[in-house]
Amino acid sequence: MSEGLQARTVLACIDQQIAALQAQREEVTKELAEVDWPKRTTLYVHRSKERNYDQGQELGLTGEALEKFLYTFCEVGIDVEVHKDGKVTIRAIDGKPVQR
Repeated sequence: MSEGLQARTVLACIDQQIAALQAQREEVTKELAEVDWPKRTTLYVHRSKERNYDQGQELGLTGEALEKFLYTFCEVGIDVEVHKDGKVTIRAIDGKPVQR
């Protein structure tokens, strides 16, 4: 076998191995995308102090009680699992686990 033919044969073999590895990588990448679900994140809900002030006054709160009430739901963190189909499962509210 000539050196040129031998080199082309080796290159063809390498090309086949590269193609096989690329196919395996694509398959593993797809599998990993499936494994990574559900994904977790924290969402925040906010209510303005102004709205709380108005509502607190309607409830008859004054002074220190009204001041404390101002921060109710000012920023609530909700830990959720997001599933691939878009459904969401609440896991915790402000770091406290939610019981099912």
